[in-house]
Amino acid sequence: MSELNQMNIYAMLSLVATIMTLIVGLFVLSRGARVRLNRLFFWVMLALALWGTGEFIMRVANSEASARWGSLIAGPGWCFSGGLFLLFVLVFTEHERASRNPAVHVAVFTPGIVFLVLLWSTDLIIKGFTESYWGYSEIRGVLRVPSQLYVVILVIAAILLLYRYRQVSSGNKRASAGYVLVAALIMVAVGLVTDIALPLLDIRMVELPLFTCTIMALIIAYAINRRGFLSTIAGTLGGTIISNINEAVLVTGSEGTIETV
Repeated sequence: MSELNQMNIYAMLSLVATIMTLIVGLFVLSRGARVRLNRLFFWVMLALALWGTGEFIMRVANSEASARWGSLIAGPGWCFSGGLFLLFVLVFTEHERASRNPAVHVAVFTPGIVFLVLLWSTDLIIKGFTESYWGYSEIRGVLRVPSQLYVVILVIAAILLLYRYRQVSSGNKRASAGYVLVAALIMVAVGLVTDIALPLLDIRMVELPLFTCTIMALIIAYAINRRGFLSTIAGTLGGTIISNINEAVLVTGSEGTIETV
């Protein structure tokens, strides 16, 4: 007997979100793989795609065993997506020193590592699965809500940084910060409602934060196309450097004196 059901609309939403995040992530990486900001954005998209892959498997699963595999695959995605997004925003908002600080990395990622280990080895995060109209859904363990709040807190911290940066920026920087801010707000708002608030009220509804990744990917794609968001920064810097060199070239005269041309 097959371990997977036929495709359903909810599984399709997860699949579309996964494909869209991968496409946008790879596209941004192709615009400047040596640029740290672009690489971090790619890792964020990859984490979301991994999360989406696991969610897709859970929604087409035909047994609790295959649903569990989907949950295990999704684990690294949701455990690290918040931390990676915060690092991306730190670089984007020009907090480069903080983004490279080992203490920041430890504070951001250690809880995610702990939650991932618990997910893979205990029932403290997920203690089982139940069938629903959208496929299999998780039965929450005692640490499920804290693990979700960990991700939400990191994303909210990133949102606050984006908001402050947008307030003091202008031009394309301000516009680009606005696009990322809107995308993040949509995802965290939907996640708070469908993944945390409604389940706590014992209201069952299909989880939708991964579907909002499709909207986020479209917003980012628009920003790239219209605003040059996440362009090859090296190319921009190169033009500035050459321009400055052309304005002040130093040469030595016959007597060894420095002259400006």
